[in-house]
Amino acid sequence: MSNEAWLWFWIGAAVFLGIAEIFTAGFFMLPFAVGAVAAAVLAYADVGEIIQLSVFLVVSVAALIVLRRFVHLGDQATPAVGSNRFVGQRARVLEHIDPTHVWQMPQGGIDENEDPYRAALRELYEETNIRSVEKLGEIAEWLAYDIPRDIVGEAWGGKYRGQKQKWYALRFTGSDSEIDVANPAGGHDAEFIAWRWVGLRELPDLVVPFKQKTYERVIKEFAKFAR
Repeated sequence: MSNEAWLWFWIGAAVFLGIAEIFTAGFFMLPFAVGAVAAAVLAYADVGEIIQLSVFLVVSVAALIVLRRFVHLGDQATPAVGSNRFVGQRARVLEHIDPTHVWQMPQGGIDENEDPYRAALRELYEETNIRSVEKLGEIAEWLAYDIPRDIVGEAWGGKYRGQKQKWYALRFTGSDSEIDVANPAGGHDAEFIAWRWVGLRELPDLVVPFKQKTYERVIKEFAKFAR
């Protein structure tokens, strides 16, 4: 293939990957678009295709490393930009493992004939006193997990073997003074005894192991809102 053909190939690849980045999360496509641009410059300069391919790989990997570090640092930004997530330390823990895995994001049951999103807002308010939120998105399907057999008899009176959940991404628009897990709205018993903001990618390491895959899926789906 001639260098002119390679030039148009790399230009096309850069454009395609750049557009694809718009529809993906975590700066995964952009590094390869940068590598394609570097290779296109070499093709224009009539450099051999082996060097073009080598530079494409090296530049893409280097850009991926740099941009992934940028994404990680972005998770440490303030809650106002939607990069951090509220987690609560549970008041009642059925599956005690260690002091670390006692956290989770707010969740709760759906009443009969209740809209799932309205239920999410209600549970959030009843557990944290939070009302100042705006919806960013949701995961289309329901996510499910099973409870380990050794504790299934303790959870929910032994009536269920797991849960299926509908997940929504919400941006908190209020101030921390609005949050009150010790005295939740409506006189409900406290679900949490403590709370904090954490980086999105910290979540799986804080929850019980059998919920980790669910949280990893949530991170994948909602990472685009944490930029």
